[in-house]
Amino acid sequence: MIWVFTAPQPVKGETEIIKDLLQAGVQKVVLRKPDYTAQQYTAMLEKIDPKFYRQIIIRDNCWLYKSFRLGGVHWSRANRALLTPPQLQKWVSNHPHSSTGVHALSEITALDGLFNYLMLSPVFNSISKTGYEGRFTGIAPTVKYSRLLALGGVNEQNINLLPCWNFSGAAVLGCIWQHPAQALNKLQQLQRQWKMGMEKKMENETK
Repeated sequence: MIWVFTAPQPVKGETEIIKDLLQAGVQKVVLRKPDYTAQQYTAMLEKIDPKFYRQIIIRDNCWLYKSFRLGGVHWSRANRALLTPPQLQKWVSNHPHSSTGVHALSEITALDGLFNYLMLSPVFNSISKTGYEGRFTGIAPTVKYSRLLALGGVNEQNINLLPCWNFSGAAVLGCIWQHPAQALNKLQQLQRQWKMGMEKKMENETK
């Protein structure tokens, strides 16, 4: 399972690249533009074919999730902190297929089962954030109810490690958007290496 986060800043031809990635089999694209207004997100979504909306996750904006019938909401840590645990549970239950990022093992324990997807980061040294070094390489902690994705520094050279580390998938950002013209080629490399990692995991399980 491979997800792609959008770059925080606008990218030339971005909606066309997103369409190409979705057509090529990326499971989800997370629209994450911290400085975007609802109007800017709306303008972006209106450039994307509605047939792809179920594969699109939007950061924090529950209204646009419902309005466009998107595939889910990605909850930022900041927005989670604004709600009490009962409030958060109510909001998440009303917005199926929600995801959120986690940066400590204690967060995994606390949020397992509340969100469909948890994204642990940084696993490897970040590509897009200088000095944001990986802290979670190796076997992933046990998750009982959610699916755990690796985030941070994932590229075509290390994604094959993740299946054997018990990650359900990977979320990428810098690997795709560092050179947008190569985005589709990068995704295809990621897909091949992920498949190799899954085959290795299955091989190990049958020994």
